[in-house]
Amino acid sequence: MAGNSPAFQFYANDWLSSPKINMMTPAQEGAYIRLLAYAWADPECSLPDDDEALAKLSRLGEGWLKGGSTILRECFVQHPKINGRIINKRLLFERKKQEKWRTKSRDGGINSGIARRKVPKGGSVLVQPLGQPNTNQRPTLHSSSSSSFSERKDLKPPFNSPPQGGAVSDIPVKGRKNKKPELHPDAKEVAEAYREIRGDGIAAGVHNVSSWLRDGETKGSLLAAIHHYREVALDRDAKYRKKLGNFFGRDAPEFRDWIAGPPASEDSTAYIREWRAKQDALEGAKS
Repeated sequence: MAGNSPAFQFYANDWLSSPKINMMTPAQEGAYIRLLAYAWADPECSLPDDDEALAKLSRLGEGWLKGGSTILRECFVQHPKINGRIINKRLLFERKKQEKWRTKSRDGGINSGIARRKVPKGGSVLVQPLGQPNTNQRPTLHSSSSSSFSERKDLKPPFNSPPQGGAVSDIPVKGRKNKKPELHPDAKEVAEAYREIRGDGIAAGVHNVSSWLRDGETKGSLLAAIHHYREVALDRDAKYRKKLGNFFGRDAPEFRDWIAGPPASEDSTAYIREWRAKQDALEGAKS
C-alpha cells in the first residue's frame, strides 16, 4: 500500500442515481463499499477472485454464498493481467487518474525548482527593454552616450525588433495555436442523442460532454439524463430548451439532476406524473 493515495473520490450523485446500487439491499450496499475499500488498499487495486475470501471481506458471510454475491459480482471483472484477481473498472480509472495527477504535480515541482536555482542569489534576472537605458549599470562614457542615443525621438528601433517595453513572449508566433484536447470516443454519440432537443450548439457542447466522460461519468448515465430531459423539453418551445453545452455545463452540471429521472422542481407534466407513478409502484413492490 506504500506510495498509494489513502483515499479515492466518492461521487455522491453517481452513487445515489446508479440503478445497480438501487437494486441492492442495505447489507449488499455496505458490502460493496467494503470491497471497494479493500481493492483501493491493494497495490494492484484488485481483490481475490475467491468466494470464501470475498464473503469474509464483505462481511456478508453465509449471505454471500447463498445468493448475495450475484449482484456484487456484476460490479467486478477479471484483472486484465493477473489471474485470480478481480477489479472494479471505475475504481481502477480513479487510481490511474490520481497517479497521473501526482506525476504531473511532481514533475512540475521539479521543473520549478530547477528554474529557481538558475536565478542568481540576491535578486532576479531583469530583461532590459529595447531602446531604454540600463538603470542598473554604473555611469560610464559608453552608457552616457547610449542613454542620449535612446532619448532621441527621431530614432526608431529596427522594423523587425520587438516593441519597446514588451517581452519576447508577448510577440505572436506564426503557426501557434491552442489545440483542444481530443474528444472522448463516446462524446459524439452522446451529443447526437441531444440533437432532437436542440440542434444548435452541438459542435461547441460536445467538448463539455467529452470532459465529463474523461472525468469518469459513464455514457449510460449521460444518455439517461438526456432521455429524461427530452421527454419534458419537447413539450416546450425550442428557445426555452437548454443548449447541449449548458445542460452539461462544467460550472453548473444540470444533467446530474436528470440521471435518475425528472427533478422534483419540474412541473408536473403528464410524462412526469406517469414516471413518478411507476417509481411509486416499484417502491411498493419492494416493500
